[in-house]
Amino acid sequence: MRIGIPKEIKEMENRVGATPAGVAEMLRNGHKVMIEKNAGVGSGFEDFEYEEAGASIVNSAREVWLSDMVYKVKEPLPAEYSFFRGLVGGKLFFTSEIDGSKSNSVLKIENF
Repeated sequence: MRIGIPKEIKEMENRVGATPAGVAEMLRNGHKVMIEKNAGVGSGFEDFEYEEAGASIVNSAREVWLSDMVYKVKEPLPAEYSFFRGLVGGKLFFTSEIDGSKSNSVLKIENF
C-alpha cells in the first residue's frame, strides 16, 4: 500500500502523522511511504530523517493525497476537501476526530 503523510495546515498544529521510526515500521510491513516536504519540521524531524527511514519526499500535498491511504494528525480543513475527490474507490483516510461526533469535515467528505 502507498501511504501518504501530508504537512498539517491547521493553525498551531506542529505534529506530524508519523515519525521516521513509524515510517520505518510501515516499510518493514511492505508499504511505500511518501511524506510532504517539511511535514515533520514542527515536530523536530527533518526530511533527511524520513529519507533515511526509506520514505520518499514529495513537494506538494496533492502528491501525498494520491496515495492509497492518507495518514495525518488532525481533521481535514476546507482547503483539503478537494483532495477527497481522489480518495474514492477503496482509498483510506486515517486521522483523529476530537469528540468522535460527525463533524462538518466528515459530512463534507461523505458528500464527495
